[in-house]
Amino acid sequence: MFVSSYCLFVQLIRMCQKRTAPLLRLRHSPKIDRSEVTVRKVLLSVFAASLLLLSINTQARPHPTRLAGIVLRPNGKRAVNAMVLLERSDGSAPLAKRTNVQGAFVFTYIRPGLYDVRAAEGRDATVWRHNVMVHAGRETYLTLRLEPIPPRRQR
Repeated sequence: MFVSSYCLFVQLIRMCQKRTAPLLRLRHSPKIDRSEVTVRKVLLSVFAASLLLLSINTQARPHPTRLAGIVLRPNGKRAVNAMVLLERSDGSAPLAKRTNVQGAFVFTYIRPGLYDVRAAEGRDATVWRHNVMVHAGRETYLTLRLEPIPPRRQR
């Protein structure tokens, strides 16, 4: 954001210099032209406004609320492409993500509150982790371990 604001400011100054170059030159006569004063006021106003925008853009922003973690297989290795399910403890707002090549997952910009989390991969799954507290502006980190799902008994 800082770079784009700076580039816009530089382009605006160059444009003003091309159009008003004769007016910006210092004159040796004590008489000052009104148009020269007006151009200087405009350039000063643009400069002050750009500094104000830069100061607003560089202020500290709060961190997003995140739930992150890794999923491990029963043998302790990281589970790649495992499905992670997230829902509020009341059962609303279900979300799903897949883990990356490091077995990591991240849910960003979620509302603070209590969540239930579960992961699954192939024939392995985790039990639900109930009432995981996610705080506003913080990252909550979990390690989910997959367990083999026992085969169903045939009747």
